[in-house]
Amino acid sequence: MPHTQPPRFRLAGINEGDRELLEYLRLEFRKIYNHYLKVIRETRILSKIKLEKKTTITAKRRNVSYPIRSELLANTRQCARDKAVECVRLYRSLRERDVKTEFPEFMYETINPRLNWRDGYRINPDGSVRISVKKGKLIHAKLYGSKDDLKIIDNAFNNGYKFNSAEIVKEGDDYFIYVNLVSNSKCSQ
Repeated sequence: MPHTQPPRFRLAGINEGDRELLEYLRLEFRKIYNHYLKVIRETRILSKIKLEKKTTITAKRRNVSYPIRSELLANTRQCARDKAVECVRLYRSLRERDVKTEFPEFMYETINPRLNWRDGYRINPDGSVRISVKKGKLIHAKLYGSKDDLKIIDNAFNNGYKFNSAEIVKEGDDYFIYVNLVSNSKCSQ
């Protein structure tokens, strides 16, 4: 039976330093997401490449209009950009259908950080996960979830699914990771 919701796992075995890093990840991701919303609102640009050129300082591109200064990994910053673009595209499509809605709000409460597979997070066959927050700062945790969710992850290691992005969610004092998977039959098409 195909799964409909992403597998959800509690991050276990994390210490106070790991919790501080996860909180840093949440706050910094929200800051970057809000920055991209501001840039999109002011420039009306939705092209990810053009947004990247306007915000990312590189060796060749030192003077950018809307610089982002963050220690988060580049792919995590790009996930925040992608999330902002998705929200604005949804807003525009709703407006085209005459649905009353407002431009996406700047998030002061929470927005769940999205991580790319491999660079942002990596699940190991032993049921552990490595989360990369910033250069040289990793979190290692044990995954605790339902038997069905663990079976889905096992299936991914046996080529039934391909790992995609994941989101970190804080619920009370606990942190969870929601793993997005793509069926391998969809990947080969």
